[in-house]
Amino acid sequence: MSQTATQKFLVAHKKPVKAGLLLVAAAALLAPPLIVVLAPAPTQDTWTSIMRASGFLAFTLIFMNMVTGPLSRWFCLVFKPKHMKRFHIATGVSGFALAVLHGTIVFTMHHYRDHPATWLIGPITLGLMIVTIGVAAERKRLPQVWRRIHQLNYLIFAALYIKVMWIGSNVTAPTAAGNAMKALLSLELLVVALATYARVRTRVRVTARLTYGVAEGVPDE
Repeated sequence: MSQTATQKFLVAHKKPVKAGLLLVAAAALLAPPLIVVLAPAPTQDTWTSIMRASGFLAFTLIFMNMVTGPLSRWFCLVFKPKHMKRFHIATGVSGFALAVLHGTIVFTMHHYRDHPATWLIGPITLGLMIVTIGVAAERKRLPQVWRRIHQLNYLIFAALYIKVMWIGSNVTAPTAAGNAMKALLSLELLVVALATYARVRTRVRVTARLTYGVAEGVPDE
């Protein structure tokens, strides 16, 4: 089976895979602020730079959080499970904190006036993130509620992608840096979609196997 082959590959090449993943993570985190600083949009002052960089970093951290969840069983073959759990939590909390910083600067500096209605995507998704994080904190006590509310994260991520592609000054700029940012954010969206597909496919297979086992009287392996 392909999953077994993947697991064997990860275990056999743990060190190079770990190094590669760490390099990719570092590059993904460094790219947004570098693009904002080295290729600024018009009329970009210090606070505007912080606002834009924090927004892009929040998106990247949320991306990491959403990938490490569905693919945790593979990541845990390369990294220690307790480290992956801490990383998953840290990316979620850090992404939320940076989103709050981004929103605070937008509101304080009245940047929302440049984008009537569209900017509301930001506060709406921020509110939804408060709900998902709050329910996640009670995951053990409310497992069924958590599973349903957790699905909002996919809606949040998609909405943030639409927002940044629509009104992100550094992204919409017709420059090489703007195209690079578009490509990076689109790649992150694609990876999340593939990770989600892998998770759903695995659940379907497990459910089918369990159902078949019960029907045929075969114990689950």
